[in-house]
Amino acid sequence: MPRPHAWNLLCSGVSSEDSALLLQGMKTWKTVKSQLMSCAACSSGTPHSMRYKVLRCACKHCTDAVPYQVCPWRLKVLVCQETDVVDMHELGEHHSRARTPSKLCITPQQRDFIKELARENVMPLRIRHALGRKFGHRPAALPSLRSVAYDTSGLPEIGNGSDPRPFLIGMTTKALLRNAARDANTFVLHLDATFKLNSVGYPVLVCGITDATRAFHLVALFITSQLQYEHFEAALVALCRVYARVNGAEWQVKFVLGDADKAQHKAFRSVFADCSFTYLMCFYHVVAKLRERTRGLSSELSTLVYKGVYDLHFAQSKSEYVAL
Repeated sequence: MPRPHAWNLLCSGVSSEDSALLLQGMKTWKTVKSQLMSCAACSSGTPHSMRYKVLRCACKHCTDAVPYQVCPWRLKVLVCQETDVVDMHELGEHHSRARTPSKLCITPQQRDFIKELARENVMPLRIRHALGRKFGHRPAALPSLRSVAYDTSGLPEIGNGSDPRPFLIGMTTKALLRNAARDANTFVLHLDATFKLNSVGYPVLVCGITDATRAFHLVALFITSQLQYEHFEAALVALCRVYARVNGAEWQVKFVLGDADKAQHKAFRSVFADCSFTYLMCFYHVVAKLRERTRGLSSELSTLVYKGVYDLHFAQSKSEYVAL
């Protein structure tokens, strides 16, 4: 079996802000491992997770000092997902003590300000200029646009799949959004969750519209780690924002088709509160719920219930539906 590494404790129980300052003072590094596992960074008795990260040296001076050998320096970072405390363990020494000049880093206060403006749908370039006005920086001292648009690790703010930071990412195009700009009486808005389409098993939300000819037009795709009310709402809010930005008007809907899911129904009612729409349920999910609720009934009574539902489904008019 391989021998365990002799990690040296660098700090323990520090806040996320202090750990960010420590990382800013180190040589250039790169994240090589980041995953969730059972927490070992705090003394809490309740089961919860921690973020396990391993950083390696990415400094040019270490590469130039020993070109044919990887720098042995490593840093292990344990971040408790419940208390947000951080432990750091160091391994090995750098090949060279020389370091490149530190880049302009965003402080935790600036990061909070960026997130606040991002929630207001402000574009990254405007956020960068607002940082200068807020904190009194000269244009040359402002962080790069890439730093503003991404988090402290240089990655997009999409979450890590945990409950406090759920993973959510959406994809659409201007052509799809412009194709959805039509009279609210002429289309039905669809939202459906599909599974087993990616290696980590995250559900995919498919959002689209059906026109009067029963043709389906895709509007957007979302990948999310959870299917709670907050995640449906966040996806729909983001879609409505980018729709309004592209088409110059708020999205108006009159008919919505969804699953037999209270969280999804509540999210539609919250996001489209200004629209007077009719919520329709997919017939497949109606039959699935019907089968679930009629398992304890006799075959004669179950057949009678199914017949009544199918008669309602195939009603030719609203008056016939009400009469049934």
